[in-house]
Amino acid sequence: MTDQHPLEKARITRDRDETGDYLIIHDASPPASSLVERVAKGIGSASPWMHSHRDEARAAIREVAAWLRDRGGYPWAWVAQTLEQEADR
Repeated sequence: MTDQHPLEKARITRDRDETGDYLIIHDASPPASSLVERVAKGIGSASPWMHSHRDEARAAIREVAAWLRDRGGYPWAWVAQTLEQEADR
């Protein structure tokens, strides 16, 4: 096992402090959820129904993948394939 620099897996976000200046926050914690769960949560926040929206999230991810694949060439095809794999998890 290799030692990793603490910021190697960091996610960088911006926030403002009390003076209104931007702060850069390095959050080294892993992402809380998969892409499907994150998209489902986004869909669900606009919906009054109480279900997970995972099927809708997978469909949305696949549509984005198809749109990218239609653009053709590298890196679009690779990104489309990666999105399709994530939707199938």
